Amino acid sequence: MADSLLLIIAAGAAYLGFALFALSQSRHWQQVAPSHVAQPPQKKALRLLGSLALALSLSCAWLRDGAAFGSVLWLLLLSVAAPLLVFTLSWRPHWLQRLAQRLATPHPRHSRSIKRGPLHRG
Repeated sequence: MADSLLLIIAAGAAYLGFALFALSQSRHWQQVAPSHVAQPPQKKALRLLGSLALALSLSCAWLRDGAAFGSVLWLLLLSVAAPLLVFTLSWRPHWLQRLAQRLATPHPRHSRSIKRGPLHRG
């Protein structure tokens, strides 16, 4: 059971990593969420999160099957996740819309930290 769960997490993290890398590009961002504009700091954060997701995928593959076969499994997962993301962006980009909206919406805690002038209270 744990092996199956690690495999599912590794596959999902690989797909998520590629999705985050794709959303860090303006063309794909506009394709998925045309109402929001991704700023350069947000693009860097998307790339960092994509790298972390791929690292999570690799570590799950290593935990499941060791470093030798886990690396081969990870490469296999990458070779499946990348075309799946391409198909998603080609035929159903709206499937990634919720992810993009979630990433575009500022966290409520961060929106309160904006300094306001004396005329803007609240």
